[in-house]
Amino acid sequence: MAVSVDYVVRETASNLWRNRLMTVAAILTVAVSLSLVGAALLLRQGSANATGTLERGTQVTVWMQPNADTQEIAAVGTELGPAPRSAGRGSHSDLKRRTPATASAGSPRVPCACGSGS
Repeated sequence: MAVSVDYVVRETASNLWRNRLMTVAAILTVAVSLSLVGAALLLRQGSANATGTLERGTQVTVWMQPNADTQEIAAVGTELGPAPRSAGRGSHSDLKRRTPATASAGSPRVPCACGSGS
């Protein structure tokens, strides 16, 4: 028993028009459901991003005197305590002497960066 496409389209349109209230209710129900699912997914993604940002932590820059030797730099690293290791982060053993690009020639301090932070 073959049913023509024309017959199916006419009957569908006729029944949808006859039951307008149920048609509108069904469309609104689907729209609200999809909105709630979308909101839940956005909330989940936002909380995952916030959690990732908090887990990455912060980067600490310790300013040392230019004449500080490696023992003093190591002592500062020890005093700061152990840094938790995670992807993209350094540890206090990564303390190194670096000169900022914007420092003036007579700058009395040299920064020691603790951690490489991303």
